[in-house]
Amino acid sequence: MLDAMRQAATGWVSKVLLGLLALSFVAWGITGRQAGNTGGQVAQVGDVPISTQSFSRELERQIDGFRQQLQRGISLEQANALGIPERTLDTLIAQAALDDQALDYNLGVSDQGISDAIAKDPSFQVGGRFDRDVFRDALSRRSLTERQYINDLRSQIIRNQLATAIIGEVDPPQLLTETLYKYRAEIRDISYIRIDNTLIDPIGDPDQDVLKSFFEQNKDRYQAPEYRKLGYIALTPDVITDPANITDEQVSENYERRKARDFTSIARRQFHQIRYPSKEEAQAAAGMIADGKSFDDLLAAKNMTLAAADIGLKSKPEIIDADVAEAVFSAKLNDVVPVIEAGLGPAIVRVGKIEPETVTPLSEVADKIRGALAAREAVRRVTELYDEIENERGAGSTLPEAAQTLKLDYTVVDAIAADGSRPAGSPADEFPGQRDVARDAFLSDVEVENNPVRIGNNSYVFYEVLGIEPARPLTLEEAKDDVVADWKREETSTRVGDRATSLFERLKNGESLEDIGVEIGVLVKLRDNLRRNAAPDGLGRNAVAQAFAGPAGHTANAEADIAPDRILIRVDKVSVPDFAADSADAKAVDAQLQRSLQLDLLRAYETKLLASRPASVNQLAFDQITGRVENQGGGQYP
Repeated sequence: MLDAMRQAATGWVSKVLLGLLALSFVAWGITGRQAGNTGGQVAQVGDVPISTQSFSRELERQIDGFRQQLQRGISLEQANALGIPERTLDTLIAQAALDDQALDYNLGVSDQGISDAIAKDPSFQVGGRFDRDVFRDALSRRSLTERQYINDLRSQIIRNQLATAIIGEVDPPQLLTETLYKYRAEIRDISYIRIDNTLIDPIGDPDQDVLKSFFEQNKDRYQAPEYRKLGYIALTPDVITDPANITDEQVSENYERRKARDFTSIARRQFHQIRYPSKEEAQAAAGMIADGKSFDDLLAAKNMTLAAADIGLKSKPEIIDADVAEAVFSAKLNDVVPVIEAGLGPAIVRVGKIEPETVTPLSEVADKIRGALAAREAVRRVTELYDEIENERGAGSTLPEAAQTLKLDYTVVDAIAADGSRPAGSPADEFPGQRDVARDAFLSDVEVENNPVRIGNNSYVFYEVLGIEPARPLTLEEAKDDVVADWKREETSTRVGDRATSLFERLKNGESLEDIGVEIGVLVKLRDNLRRNAAPDGLGRNAVAQAFAGPAGHTANAEADIAPDRILIRVDKVSVPDFAADSADAKAVDAQLQRSLQLDLLRAYETKLLASRPASVNQLAFDQITGRVENQGGGQYP
């Protein structure tokens, strides 16, 4: 079967192989988009449907991935703007094309194969063994039933079988591997000098005419952003928490309930132990103790060190032998006690240290308990107030009226920009979720009732837009400080660039870098063994790229790591190592090329499959799931 699939791929692979590198990662199109209703399907490829449920589940997974990267919620509207739904559907269509081809080849996987794959998955294991509870919890977190997961896994394994058969083992040409290896391993020795603002005349303030001219040429830079006036109610546990509402009785009850677990330090004892192989030997040792011998004498008789007999500081439940535990915790400090009838064999023990049980009194932890209870109560109260505010708004109350009814703070922010910034002179303190609220507010308008913005796990901000101050151009007087700073920065950059250009012309015309450095009072620096992917301090990536742009003797005028400085470079030596096929670097290059060629082959194969079985898409179902049809979506993925 695998040979048959390889033969089916051979003809076209040989024809497109030379073009694969140029075509890699090119996305395929989706043809035959339909607006009809195909039941519970969002698309179909050949005989393989893509259900609305599987598309919704995968879309939510992709959006959740973005949420984790951004560390905040992402709305369905934002997901649409990023093109996440289209990319998700493209991926599922490519998978469906492979599934359909697998059906033609009658590929499958046994139930035992599925069972083995699940059992071997490390994410479902505890202590290296499969754990069904962990498995169920993992599926629950992903909102999957066992049947859904098994079906998905079966399809994935079959697709992998097909993909492996098609791409196989691709050996990159050694010439390609060698060329890339040498390109990466090449090192250079360079000399360079830095041209900075110390090599130009000091720049003073511009006169009024120069400043005005610069401002007129760059007016678009100087804009007051659009500001919006907001009113909001913040529901956060921090705001609502009030320890004074927690009674002494509540604190005392919580203390008593948690005393044994959280406020009691269990008694522990450190002891030494000598075990004996028989009851008779233990009794003989006990007789030696009765005759005045010490525990140390018993150690010497057994050729044991004190460290070897030390069991450590243990609580009673931590001592495995219950008889020994009882003896140790019944003895006094330094007592030597024979335990002839010990469960794990006769022993003689000596108590070396006693740590008694201690209980932290209520007076020392009352404030901490009160604060924790208040915080927990505040989380519960946030949920209650959320519903109460929604009820008030549903009954026609405005946010200020709801706040007054519920005795909550309603705060007005006179001006805030889309990025959450406030005008100069505004209060320095940020309100909860300021940037997220500002972002959403700029998607809203005056007199629009907005959904609350969720902040973290237990906080919400209800807000309304009270007014809009449009963006406007700033006058020269308003922007003067910024205009002066910008002019100085650009003038410095121009003069440094001009100085570097004039010195570089002399370098190109044959003057030595050392002579130029002496003339301008700058030390020529050396950098040996410079690699192509390096970005050492003082140079920066552009300077490194310029240093690798020509042969030995090559010179360059490059950007420095910090603007507006420039770097004048001379390449002193170029070293290209011999190709070592067995080296780790060469093997890494070969493996990367192999993966790239395999991916190109797979992408080309998917394109071929889709050309012969175009995907039909239920556009209405797609639009409904992605919220592009009115009253059919929207909302926020938490």
